Amino acid sequence: MAPRGAGADRPANDLRGARERAAGAARGYGRFGPPGNVADATAAAEIDRAVKARAGSLEACYQKELDGHPGLAGAVTIELSIGPDGGVTSVRVASDTLSPAGTSVGACAARQLQRVRFPARAAADVTYPITFAPG
Repeated sequence: MAPRGAGADRPANDLRGARERAAGAARGYGRFGPPGNVADATAAAEIDRAVKARAGSLEACYQKELDGHPGLAGAVTIELSIGPDGGVTSVRVASDTLSPAGTSVGACAARQLQRVRFPARAAADVTYPITFAPG
């Protein structure tokens, strides 16, 4: 019987994360929301849930850059236009305070949020802040 614990459920040849563990790389995390420019509390909660469902891919955007820039931290605010069918009609990075500057976290996060399908309701323009920090 295989030992229980971290990684016990993966085959021995699965090297995911081995480089980071060996180098002692920091694991990054994101703090999400709440969405701005949304007057309806129900709509805000739905938008928040839909974005948080993509938390893993958004944190992956940050982790990729954190591996090469230890100490990378700050916030990215994404501006979304959501159509009445729930599709994202436009997305852009409204602000990026990550330091050191010049990383692709904001652009990657915008690409990930372009793919989100929100519940259908009235069209909305929303700002969504994400704060990233090594942890």
